[in-house]
Amino acid sequence: MVLLDVLISTPSSSRLAYSQNSDFRLFTVKAALKKVISRGFTLLEVLLAVVLFTTSFTVIAGAISAGLSVGGDNENSLIGANLASEKMETLKRTSYAGIANETKAAVSGFSPFQREVIVTTPVANLKQTTVTVYWNHKDAEISYSLVTYFSNI
Repeated sequence: MVLLDVLISTPSSSRLAYSQNSDFRLFTVKAALKKVISRGFTLLEVLLAVVLFTTSFTVIAGAISAGLSVGGDNENSLIGANLASEKMETLKRTSYAGIANETKAAVSGFSPFQREVIVTTPVANLKQTTVTVYWNHKDAEISYSLVTYFSNI
């Protein structure tokens, strides 16, 4: 192996002179090189490669799974916010007398979501309206609320 390093690290003119002066050593180096190349991988090298590949694959798969889960959470939050905003816009187009409580019920077209409207009158001719949208995530109920005031002036 030492002779191989000498042959590789020397310039081509020196290597030529070296090989002419010592044909036996050059033959020995070629035989050693051929033996090194043809031996293949050891069991330890294969096991190490499998462990590294498996570990990196597991980490990447976990990151992808976490990213998809967070993406689903964000999608539900956006849908909940849009459903609450949509109901609030509908209430804005309603007359003051028509703004009333609505019990918690499923939203048509959005089966996992429920919506509720609570109307209170803190002072005369003023209604505080809260629209809340609910959905379930990992055995917990999540909600999104919007609050506004309507006056009868």
